[in-house]
Amino acid sequence: MAGRVDVDGNPIKPMTICMIGLSA
Repeated sequence: MAGRVDVDGNPIKPMTICMIGLSA
């Protein structure tokens, strides 16, 4: 998943994954 990009097109970082997980 670390190689994926988020909806903004930015590289997904571990912290970003956590934020997305909490928001989802």
